[in-house]
Amino acid sequence: MAKKKTVEELLREQQLFEEQWERLEKRKRALEMKKKKMFRQTLTAAQDLFLDYGLDLKDLFLTVGVASYIKEQIEAGHISIESLTENGNAIIAAKVKTVESVNNGEQQEG
Repeated sequence: MAKKKTVEELLREQQLFEEQWERLEKRKRALEMKKKKMFRQTLTAAQDLFLDYGLDLKDLFLTVGVASYIKEQIEAGHISIESLTENGNAIIAAKVKTVESVNNGEQQEG
């Protein structure tokens, strides 16, 4: 037959559980802070690397945005590789202008 636990034993088990839970919560918070710190360090290192080459992360994000836009347009059939080759600079310039005007609009609102 199973041993019946006294109220004191149950309370002690609950206290141990709560202490363990608190330790795990502290560890979780510490790991989250470490993750944020590593992310900031990585972002700073990336920014420094881009600046070494005369670039900026904003330039990178703009480039990625333009590239994804062109990819979407090609996949949708709105532009072809041939037209991009012939008129690529105009298409890219138009997209950059659009992105910059949107960014400027967001900055003015914020």
